[in-house]
Amino acid sequence: MKKNTALLWMSSLLLLTGCGKYSSTYTATLFVHNNFAKKATMHFSTFKGRMVFKLKCDNEKISYTATLGAGDAIIYYDYQDEKKVLFKLHEGEEINSSSEAITSSKVYVIVEFEQEGQDGKIDFNVSL
Repeated sequence: MKKNTALLWMSSLLLLTGCGKYSSTYTATLFVHNNFAKKATMHFSTFKGRMVFKLKCDNEKISYTATLGAGDAIIYYDYQDEKKVLFKLHEGEEINSSSEAITSSKVYVIVEFEQEGQDGKIDFNVSL
């Protein structure tokens, strides 16, 4: 019985985490996030770790807005197997900008906090 329960738990964990190129690993409080084909958001009270979003682009740009109460983050994007810095977010900063045109259909956006960040809002939208 214990062996079957452990096997079922491990199978469920694998299904929940998926088999993508990147994985999300974090600790957070009051954390809300969404990921749709052309839009992704994350709002939190505290966050430490990595959050990965997968967006669909077709010669479009990723526009983003971000605010952060405390801490520092680096936001990357990866398409065509090349990971680049999209922007850096620092304590007390507000950002509203966009990326270059992205020719790949699948883009990973990776938000990384090495230390705990506080009171953050980060929104991504794919558009022409």
